[in-house]
Amino acid sequence: MRKQKIVIACILIALCVGGALLVVDPPSMARLTVWENMLYYIKQHPWTGSSIGNFKHTFRFLIPVNEEHKQFIVYHQGHNEYLQVLYEMGIVGLIPAIMYLITTFWAGIKKPQALIPLTAVVIIAVNSVYNFPFHVATTALVAVTWMAIFNVKMRVR
Repeated sequence: MRKQKIVIACILIALCVGGALLVVDPPSMARLTVWENMLYYIKQHPWTGSSIGNFKHTFRFLIPVNEEHKQFIVYHQGHNEYLQVLYEMGIVGLIPAIMYLITTFWAGIKKPQALIPLTAVVIIAVNSVYNFPFHVATTALVAVTWMAIFNVKMRVR
């Protein structure tokens, strides 16, 4: 039970730190603008989404960072995996992803040998709120490797 509380505390700390960065970091404020626009388009196709890989074609955001020097940020990803899945695949695509995370967490928290890989999976899941780890090959490979290690640990009695 003590290890479970530690894992839950780590998740809450990670969410708080990420939320604080959104408030203070100017480029993160631009992400909020992107997310707001994504929500507008999600409402148009809530069930099935707008098609996989469509974000970079639909969103040609030029978010001003410094208007005096004409500096802009172009977004090719939504910087939020969950919103991007909802935008591209709709509720139909988001539900299996969320169910995987929930069932993984509840199954893993009960097995002590799975706590390290579970923690890695949870960190990646939290990072997905503020970033796009599954759209970068190296972090996607690390994520899939940790998920595989977690599944192996879950099968050990």
